[in-house]
Amino acid sequence: MSQEQETTKAARSEGASGTGPETSGGNGAGFDSIGAQLIRTGEQPWIDMGGGNQVIVLRVSKETGFFSILLKAPAGQVNAPHTHIGAADFYVISGGFDYRGGSARAGDWVYEPAGAIHDATSHPEDTIYLANSYGPIAFHGKDGGYSSITDWRAIKATADRAGQPRPNGAQRAARPRPEAAASGAPRVGAPIAFDALDASLVRTHERPWLDMGGGNQVIVLRVSKETGFFSLLIKAPAGQVNAPHTHIGAADFYVISGGFDYRGGSARTGDWVYEPAGAVHEATTHPMDTVYLANSYGPVAFHGKNGGISGLFDWRTIAALAERSA
Repeated sequence: MSQEQETTKAARSEGASGTGPETSGGNGAGFDSIGAQLIRTGEQPWIDMGGGNQVIVLRVSKETGFFSILLKAPAGQVNAPHTHIGAADFYVISGGFDYRGGSARAGDWVYEPAGAIHDATSHPEDTIYLANSYGPIAFHGKDGGYSSITDWRAIKATADRAGQPRPNGAQRAARPRPEAAASGAPRVGAPIAFDALDASLVRTHERPWLDMGGGNQVIVLRVSKETGFFSLLIKAPAGQVNAPHTHIGAADFYVISGGFDYRGGSARTGDWVYEPAGAVHEATTHPMDTVYLANSYGPVAFHGKNGGISGLFDWRTIAALAERSA
């Protein structure tokens, strides 16, 4: 084993030494008393969610009702009609889906506001995407009402059942797709925001990278002045070291390519990271060219040399950055 491999293994072992909080999905390593997590999704089993989909549960919060999952849908899968009672956002890792906003494909990011109705979400190819849900999902009944609710309790129960495989490895069949979903051709011309609820579909490959200062570049996906939340794609070059900072609000990250070393260990392609409010990062280093998705649920405070705060990145900072690029 090389010295680099030994160092990485040691860092990962150190990061996995703690116990995850009660709000954890139960499949990741919690490494401090405030409930931070680093989940190596490549090492986690896919769980049958029913109806054709499989999931890896990343985090469930009974305090907020928020949950984060990786979702895998087979080609031809059509999700049952449903309403997002809480807002949700999605990042397509591979494959893609067709939904009310257009055709989201690998690299696209989707935001759906609370109240968004999905009559059908179809998957013309094998698909994996990250889903952050900020409230329950209500599935429609035949009589026009709701037949079932998927909330944090349902997701936690799914995670709790993860160690109980179906008899003889049986798999539920994917839902049959309607004729409208038979073609894998994308629906063209989908706008960035397509309804009065301010939903959005962002084709990240068509967006320019913006210089954020300090060596990083970003694509701004969404900024909310109501909540102060913001979502970004961040690109860091090999050797980049981010300045020491504190996450005033919680944050989560998904590594799309490359990786970074931080207080929790070494996060690499496919890993998902949760940092709670108050997490302090003395140094975040990038040993290779890296791209990752970052959802920040509050400001980020950068440390000054005298122990104070030298700068604050909040929703206003990110909005101003986006406006300057327009």
